[in-house]
Amino acid sequence: SNPVMGVAELVWNSLDAESSVVSVDVITNAMDSVDEVVITDDGHGFSTAEAESLFDHVGGSWKRKQPNRRTLNQRRMLHGDKGEGRWRSFSIGDRTVWESVTSSGDGNRLVTISIAAARLDQFEWRGPDPTERPVGTRVTVSAGSRRPSRLLRDVTADLLCAVFDLYLKAYPDVKVSY
Repeated sequence: SNPVMGVAELVWNSLDAESSVVSVDVITNAMDSVDEVVITDDGHGFSTAEAESLFDHVGGSWKRKQPNRRTLNQRRMLHGDKGEGRWRSFSIGDRTVWESVTSSGDGNRLVTISIAAARLDQFEWRGPDPTERPVGTRVTVSAGSRRPSRLLRDVTADLLCAVFDLYLKAYPDVKVSY
């Protein structure tokens, strides 16, 4: 699959979590190859209770049950509803880790999910752990053997702008950086 569209799907997930700021950082190694891609957002994240249902299987997205196809707090239109976008991270790399912070009555809680491309039917998770980190999610995709060099091309930012153009015009308070 196309790693640029893999990045786009992870950004869509951030936007569906009502993020106002999403940043995509492509980290390179000493040989100027992609080492990892980190997507950080300030959305509402997901709790331990939501983690298993979100990552248990492909399909059956929570988005299908949302009234009027709007985000959790009814702020924006949702993108996608098949529950498969998160799996596109494996077009970027061999391992994906989601670190999600939600707010609870006694402080912020961190849930961590890790999936390796070699075993897509299994995931490791831990949490909820108390944290000082702000609410939001950070997804780190380790390139491993994939080396998605397409992400380093000058045209990549233009392609992503084309994907999000209408959405960003509809929601001018949203910022996505690459």
